[in-house]
Amino acid sequence: TPVFSTAGRIVDQKGLEIYAESIEEVLERFQGQGELPVFYAQGVGDNVYIEQLLNVKRRIAQKYGQKAANRIVFARLFSEPGRYDGCKLMSDFTIMSSWFEPCGLVHKEIAAFSGAIPIVNRVGGLTDGLTDGVNAIFANFRPKFDNYYDALKHNRWEFANAIQRAIDLFSNKAEFNKVLKNSYMTDHSWLKQGGPMEEYVKILVDLKVLKPEVLNNAA
Repeated sequence: TPVFSTAGRIVDQKGLEIYAESIEEVLERFQGQGELPVFYAQGVGDNVYIEQLLNVKRRIAQKYGQKAANRIVFARLFSEPGRYDGCKLMSDFTIMSSWFEPCGLVHKEIAAFSGAIPIVNRVGGLTDGLTDGVNAIFANFRPKFDNYYDALKHNRWEFANAIQRAIDLFSNKAEFNKVLKNSYMTDHSWLKQGGPMEEYVKILVDLKVLKPEVLNNAA
């Protein structure tokens, strides 16, 4: 049974409602095809977004029964000793459904800890250092600047597609283990060759803030 998890601050930026809506979409498509996945979220923050997840859980209970709703688990915790490690250890896939994200670290921390495969929106820095189908799964994304509800509807569908890809991947154990290993072995260090720090140095050299030999020494 695949376990999908997300952990972190629960604020507008993090798009917990996208994750919640995509869960409902996935279960609507599921139609009894084997054991239901487990969807887990933990964090502290704005009750508005927590309630959006819990409302989906209530709707699932009404539509498909309490057994299906019990596969959606929310824990109001984040920083307690050991709890975050628990999320890392139990995850097969780690969710980052943010509306915007300059970098994003939690999904990479979990991947480096246990190999859990990131599922992320194609936005901001969430995809940095990741390759769709190799060490992560990307979801097509629409920002909410023009119309929040249209964007949420679009992202519900697209993130559910990404989760469905993950479910299919999980059923192919050889391929799943390959992607899991790739996820675990990915180096997200800023200091790696060709990494973010080298890119910043190149920009500063182009702007003549740093001398070219700085880049040579870095290489």
